[in-house]
Amino acid sequence: MKMRPGARGTKIPAERFRQFLNATNCIGMNDDAAGFNSFQTLKPDDVVVVRNDGEYALVEVAESGPFAPDLLQWEDFKWIDNFRRVNVLDIGLNSQLNFQGHPFTQTFTGIGANKTETEKWYYKIKAAQMIKKLTDLLTSNYQVILTGAPGTGKTFLACELAANLLETSTDKLGNNERFGFVQFHPAYDYTDFVEGLKPEKDDKGQIGFALCDGIFRDFCKKARATEEKCVFVIDEINRADLSRVFGELFYALEPNYRGAEVLTQYSSLRDASERHFYVPKNVFIIGTMNDIDRSVMSMDFALRRRFAWYEVEADDARFDVVMHDVLTDKPDLKAKAKERYKKLNDRIGKEQELGAAYKIGPAYFRNLEKYKAENENNIWEIFWQRHLELLIREYVRGMLDEKDRVNKFKDAYLLNPEPSAQPDASVS
Repeated sequence: MKMRPGARGTKIPAERFRQFLNATNCIGMNDDAAGFNSFQTLKPDDVVVVRNDGEYALVEVAESGPFAPDLLQWEDFKWIDNFRRVNVLDIGLNSQLNFQGHPFTQTFTGIGANKTETEKWYYKIKAAQMIKKLTDLLTSNYQVILTGAPGTGKTFLACELAANLLETSTDKLGNNERFGFVQFHPAYDYTDFVEGLKPEKDDKGQIGFALCDGIFRDFCKKARATEEKCVFVIDEINRADLSRVFGELFYALEPNYRGAEVLTQYSSLRDASERHFYVPKNVFIIGTMNDIDRSVMSMDFALRRRFAWYEVEADDARFDVVMHDVLTDKPDLKAKAKERYKKLNDRIGKEQELGAAYKIGPAYFRNLEKYKAENENNIWEIFWQRHLELLIREYVRGMLDEKDRVNKFKDAYLLNPEPSAQPDASVS
């Protein structure tokens, strides 16, 4: 959407427009704004592209009621009748939005800033804002857990967050000494994570046992050698018995006790200089978990208290972020996938025994890339059978009317209208 000054207005230079927008956080228009008066119905959270003299700003409406700026200071705007308070998300042409040193900028080459371009711009900014919010959350709490529905890209988001904190890119994390990664599983324990006795072969081929550092203790040892930030990602953190994995580190993870030394289980086997262990203050931990997984144990409440939590929702914004690099040559197919994704999740969210936690994340829809050459009349049925149906059946397993529930979800995904309620035949 675009906006321009009303017919009574004089031309406002682009720099003046920028000053007004930055100083007042307002957009404004007249009743006679030549077909643009639909803006008088703007509501909070509406997103608008404001255009003036070739310059664009992406704004989010904060207040729907009228606002009166100081017109003595802004006399050249006094002919505008209606103002709306907005949050400026980004100003496009010849300017940049910066956070953590990463620029996000977007320009439009012509008057026709269409819906697709606007959505790309909007979701790019929202993704940047999410990373900034998570960075602030992580640096103030030392450790955070990303939770949410399956397929919302939590692991990828954790790596993006780590890369941002380490001021690098995700493709370079693997070679970064200040980055660590592990995926928990039911067999994972204290000896893998902290320390333990493990079999070792000597020079003569004899098997014995030696005390070895676990992956996290080794990471903390490296972190103590630098003052720079270090990030450790624990994927699927709730898939292991966390009391067994962390042991006395429950205490060492406490933000107020970072740097405080603890005696570990095998400290008696170590030299005096290595007997005590601590988690350095420059170590930040990111965990990911799917809270609805029935195959894993519930997470220890003592550990829950030591982490900040952030839910990654299966919403429109997440779809655009996760699907940004697939179906790039099939925009119409991607748009139809997004519509089915939304309809299916709306139906899951309404199911009393399920709810929003069971929504299906957009990562499942990345598999559409494999079938894009198929006839479009068949692709949706094939994708349902091979990637969605078994998951849905697992969701409703053990519930009453399992088959009917699966069919309701399938109808929503296929965009079939819900059957209208039939009148009760017993009522005369």
